[in-house]
Amino acid sequence: MRRSASTFGCLLLSLLFAPVVAHAAAPDPARTEAYIDRGWDTLTRRVEDCSALADPKVGTHPVVYVPADAPADAALVATARRCGVELRALPRTISRIGDIDPHTLAQQGLLYLPKPYVVPGGFFNEMYGWDSYFIVLGLLADGRAALARDMVDNFLYQVEHYGGVLNANRSYYLTRSQPPFLGAMIRAMLDDGSAFGSTAEADAWLAHAWPLAVRDHATWTRPEHLAGDTGLARYFDYGSGPVLEMRTADYLRKVIAWLRAHPARDPGWLLAASEHPDAAEAARLKRESCDVVASQVCRDAWVDGYRLRADFYLGDRAMRESGFDVNFHFGPFAGATHHYAPVCLNSLLYAYERDLAAFARRLGKPGDAVVYEQAATTRRAAMDRHLWRPAAGMYADYDFVAGRHADEPYVTTFYPLWAGAASPAQADALRGKLALFEHPGGLAMSRDRSGAQWDAPFGWAPVNWLVVAGLDRYGKRDDAIRIARAFTATIDRAIAHDGTIREKYNMVSGDADVQVTMGYADNVVGFGWSNGVYLKMQELLRAPVDAGGSAGTMELPAFAVPFSRYASPEAQARFSGVLAEGRAAPGLSSGIEAPRAFYDRINRDRVARMRARYPVTLSTDTVAGVDVDIVEPADGIAPANRNRVLIALHGGAFLWGEHSGALVEAIPVAALGGVRVVGVDYRQGPEHVFPAATDDVVAVYKALMQRHPAANIGIYGCSAGGMLTGQVVARLVRDAIPLPGAIGTFCGSVAALGGDSAYVGPLLSGDPIGNGPVSIVERLPYFKGARADDPMVVPANDPALLARFPPTLLLSGTRDFAMSSVLQSHRLLTRAGVQADLHVWDGMWHAFFSDPELPESQEAYAVTAAFFDRHLGR
Repeated sequence: MRRSASTFGCLLLSLLFAPVVAHAAAPDPARTEAYIDRGWDTLTRRVEDCSALADPKVGTHPVVYVPADAPADAALVATARRCGVELRALPRTISRIGDIDPHTLAQQGLLYLPKPYVVPGGFFNEMYGWDSYFIVLGLLADGRAALARDMVDNFLYQVEHYGGVLNANRSYYLTRSQPPFLGAMIRAMLDDGSAFGSTAEADAWLAHAWPLAVRDHATWTRPEHLAGDTGLARYFDYGSGPVLEMRTADYLRKVIAWLRAHPARDPGWLLAASEHPDAAEAARLKRESCDVVASQVCRDAWVDGYRLRADFYLGDRAMRESGFDVNFHFGPFAGATHHYAPVCLNSLLYAYERDLAAFARRLGKPGDAVVYEQAATTRRAAMDRHLWRPAAGMYADYDFVAGRHADEPYVTTFYPLWAGAASPAQADALRGKLALFEHPGGLAMSRDRSGAQWDAPFGWAPVNWLVVAGLDRYGKRDDAIRIARAFTATIDRAIAHDGTIREKYNMVSGDADVQVTMGYADNVVGFGWSNGVYLKMQELLRAPVDAGGSAGTMELPAFAVPFSRYASPEAQARFSGVLAEGRAAPGLSSGIEAPRAFYDRINRDRVARMRARYPVTLSTDTVAGVDVDIVEPADGIAPANRNRVLIALHGGAFLWGEHSGALVEAIPVAALGGVRVVGVDYRQGPEHVFPAATDDVVAVYKALMQRHPAANIGIYGCSAGGMLTGQVVARLVRDAIPLPGAIGTFCGSVAALGGDSAYVGPLLSGDPIGNGPVSIVERLPYFKGARADDPMVVPANDPALLARFPPTLLLSGTRDFAMSSVLQSHRLLTRAGVQADLHVWDGMWHAFFSDPELPESQEAYAVTAAFFDRHLGR
């Protein structure tokens, strides 16, 4: 990765840590918290407020339904009259979810709740089931316990009068719930305690809540919610056909068109049918698809002779109960959600059962406590039997219909940590899987970039919080803090950018740039659960840490770090220019050409200064079909080096640096060493992907072997060039090609980026704080489709391969974000028996030796020339 000296620090900003940088304003947690504090009032709804009664999703005249067994009081009647809202009673008393088919109601409307509540935001103008748990946590964290209690009381009212906790308080949600958090909300209220005047008041409140929580839990043990004979639960909606909140068939037509275009992925959901069926076909479609007579949306859900089968609609409805609408984890468009025993749901139910047991004990109901403890124990055993995959070291959703686990991991594999359902050994194994989901902005849902909002690269506040809380519960506080810091920083950057908090974020870019192509695509402003999770994560981040930190994590106060006293005056003078170049660097949002031109201008200036100090001759050629730059000493190659050659690999994040970047690294070594240096202009991203660069360098290397013994060839490079040097040697080892006599991996080496310098390096180079270790595979376009565990990408993954490496020179500086990677590479190479020389200059930044005037740079050139002279054959 090359940027010329100053541009290396910039490269860090723009590609490795820069996805975490906002440009509109400086991220400021105080500003975020002020927004949240104001936002609670904006998002609070009261039944007496006319604006609370409308439904932006359906656009019909507002109707408010009251329970059949709880008639409207005079105040509600007056509000309805004042607001011009129709007030209706539900046709009968409801004992459980699904007792009333919303299709039988003349018009859909709001289900009355007696107390104030907080809505998510945007067109979500009602109180949602699982959103509200995270909102309640935020309200408690923000000292608004009374409003939090009002919300939980509203859920108890829902259970009493509408049959259970609903997806939200709209009539079209009378057939489904959402992920079960009522027990957790009750527990949060009791743990906080500030909403109650005394313990006696809290106990009385719990006594009222107890039978309603039991009734709500029973929703999930009904036959329809059972996942076959697994002893586990599934998501299930008691309705049929397209959901009533769907105003048009556009989404369903897109599903049909996608299945038609991807027949290999169609689970059998396409049904040949007429666009305009007659009465006989309509009757058949009512059984096999949906009711084309009663539903305009159903009638319009037709493309090129096909409709969707009833099983898809069941899955689509179950997906909406899961809260993960839309994803491709549970089949295309999550249409197979009802076929799965999911890790998430069963973890939540395990926690619910443990909570019910604890509530029973507090209320003096030991028999009930035993019942729910046994239910939890039984569920945990079923989870271990059907969901835990020992070989993979993680939980996986189980398709009980097909008898197989989900193919791809989902971030809900960590839910058992939040629930306390994992053993210590399982928790340790799960911790090792964080890298599958972790990005600079936090945790993404999956690795599948399906285009759906509940897949990669998108991440959501509730899921990030459940994982963070779960890790903290199992004593993995360092991981919890790292992820919490990343996710809160994403929210801070996003609010600095446009002044809003959103419902979801892009975990890879660490901002609110969310481009959804499958299903619901808006990124709504508000946003209730993001607000709540932000406050809870800040609580965690600000909590006292034991001396020495948890697992070595240290919470550091702000302090000034002067420039190193050991660095040269020239380096100190140059450092301000490094910072200025970093700030001026263009990002990638406008395309690749602008940054390439920017870095080329800087590198060409460096080349001119290099040539003034180190006389050389330059020429270009093509070797094995690859463009190369050839650098030779102006006074000729030293006689001892006429059968030697060095290959220089430029940096530049595998995006830029060709020609001028290679010359910056080749000129001083050629002049001082009296040796020919060949700079390889290898293929880069985004036009090309791994292993194109490796292929090019290996081709040039093999061509040079026709004229020089392998032992007389050296390879070196900085940043991306240093990484590529390691990747080339890994390829040569794998393919049994003779190895070079020596190599140099500078400011980037054979181990993955990580360690202390990943956190400290950016700060000491004037960049905003990074989120710690990052994956080049996730961040750099060149590595699209590659795997971080592939030794051909990260050679340190294979100690046996490292043992074959030739003598290796490693260079870095103490302000280099890659320094820890270089140190770890040296350690691993030495452990493997490789002769490895390490040189680190205090106060020096990433690729500092691109500036030829620095004494430190001149030392690095001399060290490099001497190292190759010592180790190459003659």
